[in-house]
Amino acid sequence: MRAASLATGATDRTLVTIAEEGRRPTPQGQRASYGTCEGWTNMLCCLKAWLEHGIELRTGFYA
Repeated sequence: MRAASLATGATDRTLVTIAEEGRRPTPQGQRASYGTCEGWTNMLCCLKAWLEHGIELRTGFYA
């Protein structure tokens, strides 16, 4: 992962930017990048549920 940033605007919204580099331009590298993208998407959805509603979606998920 190269960079992760949070930007909060005046409209009560937050933009999260995550950029990754270094994947090889092969089918395996492409699959790995999609897996990483799915992981970040899951993490951000869990974080949103926790921040906005106090729901912890990850409890017991990795046990």
